[in-house]
Amino acid sequence: MRGAPDHRTTAPGDLALLRSWCRDGTTVPPAELLAHAGVTPRADVLAGLLLPASAARQGLAETRRALAARLAEPRSPDAAASLLELAALVPSLPVDGERVLRTHGAAPERRLRHAAWRYAARCAPDRGLDGALWALGGAAGPGDLLTWAAAARERGLGRADMAAALPSDGPAAPPAPPPLPTPAGPGLTVVQTSLRGSLFHPGRGDSGGLSVFLTGLGTALAGHRAVRRVVTATLLSETEYAGGDGPRELAPGHFVVPLPDVDYGPWGTDPAAAPGTGPRGRTHPAAGWWFTHLMNAHRIRPDLVHVRFADDASCAISGPVAALGAKLVFTVTPDPHRGYFARRDRGESAPQDADDQHRVLLADALVERADAVVALPGPQSRADLARFFPRLTPGRGDRPVRMIREGIPALRPAPDDDRERAELVDLLFAPHPGAPSPGPPNAEHPPAGSPRAGAPRLDERAAGLPLLLNVGRLNHVKQQDVLVEAWLRSGAHHTCGLVLVGGGHGTSTAQEDEVLARIRALLAEAPSAEGRVALLPALSNRRVRLLESALDRLLPAPLPHLYICASAKEEFGIAVLEAMDAGMLAAGPLRGGVADYVTHGETGFLIDTSTAATMAGGITAVMGPRGQDRAHELRAVARAGQERVRADYGIARVRDAFAEHYTRTVAEPARPSRRAAHGAPVAPGHGPGG
Repeated sequence: MRGAPDHRTTAPGDLALLRSWCRDGTTVPPAELLAHAGVTPRADVLAGLLLPASAARQGLAETRRALAARLAEPRSPDAAASLLELAALVPSLPVDGERVLRTHGAAPERRLRHAAWRYAARCAPDRGLDGALWALGGAAGPGDLLTWAAAARERGLGRADMAAALPSDGPAAPPAPPPLPTPAGPGLTVVQTSLRGSLFHPGRGDSGGLSVFLTGLGTALAGHRAVRRVVTATLLSETEYAGGDGPRELAPGHFVVPLPDVDYGPWGTDPAAAPGTGPRGRTHPAAGWWFTHLMNAHRIRPDLVHVRFADDASCAISGPVAALGAKLVFTVTPDPHRGYFARRDRGESAPQDADDQHRVLLADALVERADAVVALPGPQSRADLARFFPRLTPGRGDRPVRMIREGIPALRPAPDDDRERAELVDLLFAPHPGAPSPGPPNAEHPPAGSPRAGAPRLDERAAGLPLLLNVGRLNHVKQQDVLVEAWLRSGAHHTCGLVLVGGGHGTSTAQEDEVLARIRALLAEAPSAEGRVALLPALSNRRVRLLESALDRLLPAPLPHLYICASAKEEFGIAVLEAMDAGMLAAGPLRGGVADYVTHGETGFLIDTSTAATMAGGITAVMGPRGQDRAHELRAVARAGQERVRADYGIARVRDAFAEHYTRTVAEPARPSRRAAHGAPVAPGHGPGG
């Protein structure tokens, strides 16, 4: 048995100490734990993971006393805000809400005053508290109205009350979130979360194949006999949220509900803050509150909430799930454990170590919180899960894991498909190599001065060549720059063209710019590749699939066109499935879940994507001189891959597996540890809120 860490040797606020407590399962007295509030964003996340168990062990009365004592001391604004946010994680609040508003409700620091308003919104009915919150409306600036109005509605203040509280010459309160229509009939209400990037723009920023999968799965589930309604909750920036139209119905019974990702900027000095935690290292401290508020405001009573990704937003939203009376499902993957522990075992370090270590703790916490766990299939996935999550091994724990594949819907034909296919093929070519594409500036022809202006396109030297196609967000993990290097190193640029699709439309993130800069540098050193590479910004999912189906029809070549997934690892690979469904030959990484549907040499190819040299070897093995002599064989592999995907990875089959798993999970009694940690179900807000 591992001993408890020596608390005396580490200064309060040290992130390593909190990590050790999480890792060792140490139950820390509340007063000692709360000493770390407000030190760094990640320290707060870890303190939030530890606090429910501490409260259950030490008792609510002791936890409330510790919180009250800490809040009574002179604190930095960040520490005070953090304590108010942590107080929301215990079933009863330690300090009178009116006193909190008097002390912090008009604080100059945005994060602190918002934390005070959200705290007040959770307090019991009290006319004095309602009046104190009402009085703060006049001080709320335009950027505050979203949070202040939501807190006021939680307190039961109606439209007229809020209008009277706000200056007559200023902006009005945002409209009340409308109740969602409830489809008739029995069945589950399922909430699934899409908390990375944009649900509607895969290939931009952090948006990838998961957004495509969730859109298709949600629509398919909404048509299942066991499911009444599906809600996909997705984060939007507060500007996008305030300027949007609120919930939308994607298909009958499938609704998208946006959650405002209110920006409090970077705070504290967190050496572990990294891009994986969100813009500028933010950690979404209000996401759980907004999730609860909007579920109630939209009159959504979820039976089950399914979160994916081991990140701070998923962790924040998972906290209130039990209090909403719902079950929690988590999709677990061996990443980041796999990479982090492999480097540690080799005695190596990497820039992302701190980020991966944080995500390891979040994954462990989400497995512990979840009522049911889903994993992606594949032999490596099973072996890694057994290694990194022993509680998920049959017979060794109370957390059974269900392996469920992802899948894709069929591409439904439309009258203009042939015209659009031709336009997309034309888009690959430009009249002058490296020149901006003709036509007015738009998403696919970026304006001059944008990172995409002057992006290379194919020319007549690529006509008749087989193409290597890669689609996805521009990201170091996706390794588009390594693919370009491998394409050049293998000499494939003499016999194959290369098409990369992904990245921002006229705007880009810092990571996209880094990947693009390296690609441009590689191409600048290879003049023989000019006219044989095309870089397109992200296209809609439908246009990507039309492009894939157009290549063989409109650009015949002696070898089949190859879709190549160059990721260092790919947990599943929706983009690979879509390319195979279109009839393309496919190659993907050895690491991850691609091996679940790609059998090497039979339905596609598995290549070592760990370095440019190994990837170059994989490209040569498939498309090199030997490949030129076996075109018939390669086309047979592509057909077999298409048949495999259509037989086993259609969205209807995947939908049925999820619906059965959800039904079984909801029917099972909640685990006692979750009831103790998260308290009784909460009711909707105190009033309709106008």
